[in-house]
Amino acid sequence: MKKNHISAYNELNDTAWDAPFESVGRMFERQVREHPDRFAAAGIRLALTYADLNEYANRVANALIDSGIGREDLIMLLLPRNIMYYAVNLGILKAGAAFLPVSPGYPDERIRYIFENAGCRCLVTTRKLSFDRADLLIDLHKRPLFLENLLTWERAENPGTEIQPDDLAYCIYTSGSTGRPKGVMIEHGNLANFLQPGPKNYEVTTIMEKGSVLLANAALTFDFSLMEELTGLCGGLTVVMASDAETLNPLLLSRLMDQYGVDAMCCTPSYLNTLLAARALRPALERIRVYDLGAEAFPGELFGEIRAASPEAVIINGYGPTETTISCIAKEITSGEGITIGRPAANVCCYIIGKDGEVLPPGETGELLICGKGVGRGYRNPEALKENPFIKFNGMRAYRSGDLARLNPDGEIEFHGRTDHQIKIKGLRIELGEIEEVMSGCPVISLCAVTPIENRYLCLYYTLREDVAPGNADEAVRSFAKEHLAHYMVPDWYMRLDRMPFTANRKIDRKNLPKPEIHETEGLAPETDMQKYILECIRSTRSDRSPGTDTDLTLEGLSSLDWMLVIAAVGEKYGVSLNIADISRCKTVLGLEKYILDMPERQADEAVREARAADVQAVYYYLQQFSGLDENRMTVQLRMDRTVNIGAVEDAVRRAAAMHPGLFARYEKRKDGLYILAPESAADAAREMPVDILRAAEAEMPEICRRFAAEPLLSDDETGFRFAVCETEESKILLACFSHTLGDGTSVSILLDDILRALDGREIEAEEINIFQANRENDQVMESVHRGRIENYLKAYYEKLVGKADWPDLLTDPCNAFHPSEYGMKTLSLSEEECNELCRKLNVSETVFFAGLTILSLAGRSGGRRVPLLLASNGRFDNRLKNTFGFLVRPVILCPDADPGISAAAFFRETARQYFDGLCLQGFPLKEMQARYPGWMDHLFIYQASDTDHTLFGKDVKEQWIAYEEDVSAEEGIPETDSGNLQEQTAVRWACRQMTYEVYAEDGEITYLVGAPSGFVREGTQQEIAEDVDRMCSMLHSNQNMLLGGLLK
Repeated sequence: MKKNHISAYNELNDTAWDAPFESVGRMFERQVREHPDRFAAAGIRLALTYADLNEYANRVANALIDSGIGREDLIMLLLPRNIMYYAVNLGILKAGAAFLPVSPGYPDERIRYIFENAGCRCLVTTRKLSFDRADLLIDLHKRPLFLENLLTWERAENPGTEIQPDDLAYCIYTSGSTGRPKGVMIEHGNLANFLQPGPKNYEVTTIMEKGSVLLANAALTFDFSLMEELTGLCGGLTVVMASDAETLNPLLLSRLMDQYGVDAMCCTPSYLNTLLAARALRPALERIRVYDLGAEAFPGELFGEIRAASPEAVIINGYGPTETTISCIAKEITSGEGITIGRPAANVCCYIIGKDGEVLPPGETGELLICGKGVGRGYRNPEALKENPFIKFNGMRAYRSGDLARLNPDGEIEFHGRTDHQIKIKGLRIELGEIEEVMSGCPVISLCAVTPIENRYLCLYYTLREDVAPGNADEAVRSFAKEHLAHYMVPDWYMRLDRMPFTANRKIDRKNLPKPEIHETEGLAPETDMQKYILECIRSTRSDRSPGTDTDLTLEGLSSLDWMLVIAAVGEKYGVSLNIADISRCKTVLGLEKYILDMPERQADEAVREARAADVQAVYYYLQQFSGLDENRMTVQLRMDRTVNIGAVEDAVRRAAAMHPGLFARYEKRKDGLYILAPESAADAAREMPVDILRAAEAEMPEICRRFAAEPLLSDDETGFRFAVCETEESKILLACFSHTLGDGTSVSILLDDILRALDGREIEAEEINIFQANRENDQVMESVHRGRIENYLKAYYEKLVGKADWPDLLTDPCNAFHPSEYGMKTLSLSEEECNELCRKLNVSETVFFAGLTILSLAGRSGGRRVPLLLASNGRFDNRLKNTFGFLVRPVILCPDADPGISAAAFFRETARQYFDGLCLQGFPLKEMQARYPGWMDHLFIYQASDTDHTLFGKDVKEQWIAYEEDVSAEEGIPETDSGNLQEQTAVRWACRQMTYEVYAEDGEITYLVGAPSGFVREGTQQEIAEDVDRMCSMLHSNQNMLLGGLLK
């Protein structure tokens, strides 16, 4: 080779960078130390901080180590798509073992082959999947490890396993030309080289520096998902995992990206092109600061589309076969002209070689050879391969990629396609030979061939065996493909041939295979505007398709990306949320039209299904049933000008009520708990509900209000709410009373706001998800995702925390019921602004701050270190619940260690972690806790009745609403309801058996109120606690890092 050619390669391969080896586990633990409270991973229903994720990963790691699993042991992962997957991956790597992901959508035969070929030590799955795939697990002859057990393992410390660079990290099976998938083995040294940020690793360094919230949407069996997971978690970013539904629905994906503020994403060019075509996603894409595109050729026209959506974003074109650790070559794209894949990454060298392995001069096209630290160990059990592309070159590991490439005059690598029949569709590597091998096993097929169409679709050509009549043979072929091929390998088109074309050498003549048959018109012509629009959307993605309204859409050969565009456009135009499963279910345009038109009625029907009541809601209900009184109620009044028409007020109430089916919930007691039942029709129920019309003198209104509030709710023949409109000589007054069993304070505010909108003639927004659907979803999430977390929660909070709690010696009669209440109250020395500033410095919310102060006061006065506290959280963690009426309050238990030797900042950080853990679980499992540990509720010492964030009775309520807190005790009657004694009334009502506290903000001042029954604590304790809180606030304002010993008294 000429000297200038050698110089060109030397310049290309100037990638040497000597960085010390650091395992993935250590990289992640470094981020945990630096950002313990930052979100590490998040999804639509769950989020984990770095500290949380590390704890779960450690539990997994220690469980594996304690089970004798370690170096070189390969663990198959058969898991659903959620962020707990990351905990398992990290845990396996920390234990020194290696993971092998497979999809729950894979056929049993494929999973069985991979498990046996790889020689897996064990399989990790969930209990639910173990039932669904029971036959498979029996065939594997291995007892699975359940995710639920791993996540609740007792030991949660960093395992400290010594990882070596040549230890196996993971194995991913890709499509194989022999007809069987082949397993690519990647070592820890490969991963460490890929993930180390630095001047030679442009791709990962740019993502880590430019991004802060990274979207993860790649299939977990695709190594591109590791780019998302490990680049994010080892770089201190928040990784937001999209669900399967969100990856295929632009509307859902947009909500997720908006919810977490996604500003970085890795994906294939074809997927991004689809997202750019969906108008619903444009606002979310405008925030993107870095795009990392790979796994496919980058089309030049895509650059302009990206620039139009994200003018300031960095655009990276990455390249890398699975065999060379995710990505090994990259370049920033700044123009749509002359696009290349750029230059190799750190410690990676590239050469263009000829058929005999000789290095070709720059400018010539040949096979791309990749060498160096990015090249993996090789294939698992490669004996079946005709040729092994892993070789040695100049003393380095090397991989013959099979990709055609050229070194251009600028010293960058151009990509020019493949040397074989391997293709990529939607970024997934597919060997056509594997599909042909599998489909040859179909009982009705004689010969078959698979070819790509437009590099987007797969077409299967086949002939039938002589003894097979056509009949239902075509359907048998399609069914066989779905049952035996991985989902991304299932052909889009099928063509049955009478004879297969052959070359002179008796090989299938692929060039003379006919193009898939396209009919200009098929079936019925469209009649309605919706039918025409749906067909227009289909034709806009595939101009060669002309289906009729009765054509089976599943046979049209559209890819999942095509359908994404169709359902996004149709969903946006008609205001509905669709997914690809709906296309399969509806089959035809006629079916899809009916599905859309019936959606409101169908959603109403679905809402009729019962849902389990929340645990606290059930407590309220049974207390009311046992006592015959409803002491937990919310009563409000709205004064309006006397000119307002009474009929208009009544109509506004009914219109608002009709939008909230949870308002009409009924209750049913069953063996497994209390259920809430929805009305057949909220609109009908709203029309029929009573709205009393009263006329009275203004002087009579206080007495009318008291009687209105005292009348029973939730008896056998009464609903959980009541409305009345009263006319006086001065004004019109709307009275409303709601049982707390029916809904929470936020729900009442939502309904009242909707009544005001209706009075003003404004549109009322329908609930995106009602309380019945929300509770049902929550039950499903708790079972499928949180089952293991619940087990851990019960152990940690009762056996370790509550079980070791120091019950304060200031308790005098903890089991005594219903003493008169006494309270202590203190307006804090710090202003509201100063308190908020202090919370920001401690990096905690106001809720966590005052909960921690209350715990510290009780711990100091009792001489103990652990005092349990029950918080009532809002429960609206899902933005779909923003205008839902229902009981969404969820309890969270805190019991942090008030160790005098730790800093205040550390104590509040631990309190915040416990609070966040409870929020992620969407509430503490009260019923299960009570069943497992009878009587534990009697031990709870302090209860937070409300806080400044969501109390209905604080000053955050609209000024026109006057709020009543009523104690309807038969002995004591109804107290006065002027605003001056609202705090006292609240304390009287809540502090019946346990101590309670509340925090109020008014006119820039903070008031702390704590109440407890007399005889429950020593006399004067309530005021002493309020004084403690004020004292500690002032001390912490001066020094947030002081030791707790200096705060405790």
